[in-house]
Amino acid sequence: MDPSTLLSMLEEAFDRLGVAIRVETMPEEARLVGGLCIVNGAYSVIISARANTAERVDVLLDALRQLDTESIWLPPAIREKISGKSHSN
Repeated sequence: MDPSTLLSMLEEAFDRLGVAIRVETMPEEARLVGGLCIVNGAYSVIISARANTAERVDVLLDALRQLDTESIWLPPAIREKISGKSHSN
C-alpha cells in the first residue's frame, strides 16, 4: 500500500479515537521520531517535523498498537499491520 494513503488512513483512525497528532520541531540531538504520550491528561501522538512519510506511518502504527481500537472501525490493512499479521509496513 502507498505510504501516503496509509498515513491518511491512520490519521483518520486517530481522529475517530479522539487522539491528537502533533507535528513538533524536536532538537536534532534528541534523534527522536515521535511516539504516544499523555499531554494534559489526554493521549497525543507527537511526531518530529523532520520525519518522512514512512517514519510517520511507523510512529502511528506503534502508537495505535498501544490503544484500544476495538470500539472503532479500522480498514483491514491497518488491523493487519497492528495485529502483526502483515510482514511489511
